[in-house]
Amino acid sequence: MKVTRDEIIMVADSLIRERGYNAFSYADISKELDIKNASIHYYFPSKADLGIAIINRAIDHFLIEFKNWEGYSYKIQLANIVKIYSTKREAKSICLMGALSAVFHTLTMEMQKRLELIGSIFLNKLTEVLKLGRAAGEFNFIESPEAKACMIQASLISSLLLDRVLKNNVFQLIEGEILNMVIHSTSTENSSGI
Repeated sequence: MKVTRDEIIMVADSLIRERGYNAFSYADISKELDIKNASIHYYFPSKADLGIAIINRAIDHFLIEFKNWEGYSYKIQLANIVKIYSTKREAKSICLMGALSAVFHTLTMEMQKRLELIGSIFLNKLTEVLKLGRAAGEFNFIESPEAKACMIQASLISSLLLDRVLKNNVFQLIEGEILNMVIHSTSTENSSGI
């Protein structure tokens, strides 16, 4: 059976979100895909190479999604951003940023830079949505858009982690509070269903 590069990335991504970056090996991927470690090394000579590929895939995914939302109202864009996290919760998973941030100092410099990039891309888009949405009258909050974006991103990441431990719907509470910033609720637009 020929295993593709993308299949390896998908399995490794899942293992990072379930166990953590430092808690899985190529042997775990090999077992899952029923292949030899050499098949993984063919595409990814080091675990860091694999980690970078996973982060790059997530960056590409975000950029495509963000581009697809450009015509939507800002409240729908915010709902779609939150849905990225709710999808992870439904899969009993955590987000990549949350999984890798915990071991940031154990990552190679290149992985650290890519993780910083994905965090910046996400935070910048969230800030833009909040800023433009408030200016358009769709949101009501008193903080600066930058501060509010940091609060929302930190809340979403940490709520997934708390839900994993406490199993008491912390995420749903946070999600509701974030979406309560919306002051117009008459739109019939649909989210893209990330």
